[in-house]
Amino acid sequence: MRPPLNTKLFLYAAVAVFIVHSIWLVLMSRLVLWPLFDPAASSAPVPENIWTMRLWTYLGRAIFCLAFVLIFTRGYEGKTGVGEGVRYGLLVGVMMILPGFFMNFALAVPPPTGYIVTRCIFEMIGAIVLGVLTNMMYRPREIKSGT
Repeated sequence: MRPPLNTKLFLYAAVAVFIVHSIWLVLMSRLVLWPLFDPAASSAPVPENIWTMRLWTYLGRAIFCLAFVLIFTRGYEGKTGVGEGVRYGLLVGVMMILPGFFMNFALAVPPPTGYIVTRCIFEMIGAIVLGVLTNMMYRPREIKSGT
């Protein structure tokens, strides 16, 4: 029988994952991917209401982080170390990022191959980092007795 969900640890982990995921995406896109993408290839107009688009982005990211942590808690084994988090991050990465890697080649105007490969690698690293963070945050703390 599965232990009940520790709501407090779940919410702490979800917020931590959201913050780290947001920072990782900004760093990845601005520092690593931006120089690889040809600015001339992106001729999309700037949306009129950028704040509405950001709101939708943050909402989607929040749903992802809640689901990421919830799925982890359902399979949590309570092992020590970071191995469980690494394994979980790899599994999520293979499930979500690797298929996206191949789907990029089916776009009408695919991004440059170097961009696709670099993004895939950095997203896999990010998934592993989030898995380790979730494992560290969700691990129940040991209560020390004062006797």
